[in-house]
Amino acid sequence: MKKNALLLVSLLHIIVYGQHKSILVFDLFNGTLDSITNIHNDTNVLSANTIYNTGCINPSTETLINTPPNSNLYPGSQFTRKIRASSDFDITHFPIRTSVKIFQTYYDTLGHHCSGSLISRKHVLTAAHCVSNLNSNQLLFDTLYISPIFDNGKFNPNFKGSYVRKVYIFKDWNLNGEDIAVLELEEPIGESTGWISIGFNTVDTLIKEGVFYKFSYPTAPNFLIDPNKYNGDTLYYNYGVIDNVAEHRLSINNATGIGGESGSSIIKIKNGEQYITYGVLSLANNLSHSRINNWRYYAIKSIINNDLTLEREDFGDNVVVYPNPSNNLIHLKNIKKSQVLDLFLYDSMGRNYLIQNEFESSLDINISKLPDGIYFLCILTPYSMVRKRIIKNSN
Repeated sequence: MKKNALLLVSLLHIIVYGQHKSILVFDLFNGTLDSITNIHNDTNVLSANTIYNTGCINPSTETLINTPPNSNLYPGSQFTRKIRASSDFDITHFPIRTSVKIFQTYYDTLGHHCSGSLISRKHVLTAAHCVSNLNSNQLLFDTLYISPIFDNGKFNPNFKGSYVRKVYIFKDWNLNGEDIAVLELEEPIGESTGWISIGFNTVDTLIKEGVFYKFSYPTAPNFLIDPNKYNGDTLYYNYGVIDNVAEHRLSINNATGIGGESGSSIIKIKNGEQYITYGVLSLANNLSHSRINNWRYYAIKSIINNDLTLEREDFGDNVVVYPNPSNNLIHLKNIKKSQVLDLFLYDSMGRNYLIQNEFESSLDINISKLPDGIYFLCILTPYSMVRKRIIKNSN
């Protein structure tokens, strides 16, 4: 991989739709710099969000508490202190598995850094200050690595990670709401984990409604404000109600962030219906998040749009897998070979048994050597991700 040499930018400031900034695009693999300037947004839209995807691996979705907490709270708030995620949840389930650990590298050694969230097949949302110097348009690192389901100092063998290929930040970003970055991955790991939505809402009272969750990797303990020991190797969560909604910020009174949590999303969750991030952690004091507004939403969406492979129920319902159960071959019907980009087969634990993107004469898959059990067949097409449940039964 070529070194970026910490590119320092001296580009002309291009004004798009008033005072909107251009987006800088750092290619870490090639050591080049580009920009995105023609960002179109619709100011008449009061709220919008992309669509979440539960991914190909075991579609189990964790049921999260949707009522405000009343214990383990920060003083004067309705937001809990940090809790180890694996103590209350199966962290391999959606949406928890969309939270990622961001590593910096020193001479091929991974070091704990920030937190982020998958928002497409191969894009991670995080904070700009995790990757760039403030007021300099200068990158801090030329190599970053992303891992989902990193916990207790261990990588999960069933969920692959990826190096970052590109970094997107707002030119001349500041801490007043623009502390946002998008990382483009080399590998589309979101195909297996799924991803959450990004969204905005111009009605502040509607933003405050509901319960929000945070999943993050705190690294630096501060025993004056939190007795827990953190070293960046474990996923934590907290949840509750947002107190303050300002033009550029979302925050929680009296709550405090810790190093390593930067870039973690504030996610409004309604089980089975919505998993929307409205901002990323920017400042520790009062857990202050840079808010995604109308223009920032359209800017981010323009980056990730090509990788928002969404399930289309009308297409997926037509695809037939037969025979099911089977002990030998299964066949795909109502889909053409030319429509299949990749095909994945996972068991209920998320172990990958098959990756196939070439077929000889027909869409046949040999499962004769698999142990009996339940599997999830995921078919990636240019415009959809179709998931089918199949049963291997030798009897």
